[in-house]
Amino acid sequence: MDVTEEFYGIFAPGRRIVYSCINNKVLVRICEYTVLENHEILTVGGLCFTPSRLKVLKDKIGEIDELLWRQDINKVHKMYKVEAENMVYRAHLGAGVYVSVDKMFSGVDLRLHRVPEGQLTIVPTKEGINMPTPQWDLFKQTLNALLSVHPELIDAKECLHEFPLDIIDCKECLPFGLLCL
Repeated sequence: MDVTEEFYGIFAPGRRIVYSCINNKVLVRICEYTVLENHEILTVGGLCFTPSRLKVLKDKIGEIDELLWRQDINKVHKMYKVEAENMVYRAHLGAGVYVSVDKMFSGVDLRLHRVPEGQLTIVPTKEGINMPTPQWDLFKQTLNALLSVHPELIDAKECLHEFPLDIIDCKECLPFGLLCL
């Protein structure tokens, strides 16, 4: 396997963004790791993003920041009321990856989801990363540094379909079939 790491940006203790090219396929990994006896060991947390999923996330940053700002204002002034159980915001980034903001937790969650066998609901897995608002701000700065080193990521294409019904068979757009709608 041919692997090259061309960007390695730490945005919080034990957390980093890594740009890798594996067999000519670009992946951006958001990793969690721990240090044990001077060796870095990856933990369960973290996700891999294709360039298209990273673009979708980048395009949603404004919405996410607005919600985080409203949550902070809510705590201080009780001006806005944003509710939907505990979930304030959830957006599909591609395949089974979602970004969410929870009203109980001031921050952003990037997580892989799945549908357990025999069930009809989409549930989060342990594979992902939860960032408090200060870490989210540092993550965005590190992401911008990555984009300045690899500007081709800015122009990544999202999943597009020639015919509207083609989306039904697309595992990137509808990883769980019609449950995603």
